[in-house]
Amino acid sequence: IFVRRKVGEPTDYMHKNSRKLTRQRENMAIASHHYASLTPSQKAITRGQIEEVEYQKSHGKTETKVMLGRQLFIAKEIRSLNVTQKQLSVPREICIMLTDQDLNPLEGELWLYCTVTGEWSDLPKDEIYTGNWLFSRVPPGCPPYRVYGEAPGHSDPEIPETQAMTLDELRVYHYHKLIPAVPEYTTSWSYVDKYIAQGFVANKYAGEVDILSCVTAPLFEGDLTIG
Repeated sequence: IFVRRKVGEPTDYMHKNSRKLTRQRENMAIASHHYASLTPSQKAITRGQIEEVEYQKSHGKTETKVMLGRQLFIAKEIRSLNVTQKQLSVPREICIMLTDQDLNPLEGELWLYCTVTGEWSDLPKDEIYTGNWLFSRVPPGCPPYRVYGEAPGHSDPEIPETQAMTLDELRVYHYHKLIPAVPEYTTSWSYVDKYIAQGFVANKYAGEVDILSCVTAPLFEGDLTIG
């Protein structure tokens, strides 16, 4: 940490109560505490970051130094405090469990979407345990957030296009529940003829049969799929 002084002024060692030095010490303490409060996965992300940082030496000279990990995080935090009086904005860490309606974890996959660059994109994730998905790089200022899940034998009742969660809502969204998938019903043309006779209205069009009405046959339950 450097404090610019005019020639002849006391040094920081002799001038411990200077306003600039006090503010720098406070910012240093805030930045160190902020880094210590990060989760292990967030610290692992910062350890992989490396950047060139310009800093000021004595007599107004500036130099560039390569920083990484904790040193880089604290340097950027101090700069943010000096310029904006706000702490550095870091990605949030969100853990969501993929479950059935009874909150039993499911083997499948979960996606979290947000508008990072103005377009929808899914965020990096890790499955830390069966059904438990950890999103360690959730940007705080990119709402709305959408969640979508898939699992064998289950379907997602939530339509991603209708979801619009804020960050506060996402932070308390711990479970993404799926419902049992509806089995597809297939049939042969002989059964189609049978049900047409019992309540379908069939019209021949372009060599194909268009089914216009719903099933009204007795004891029929489910959907009819024609391929």
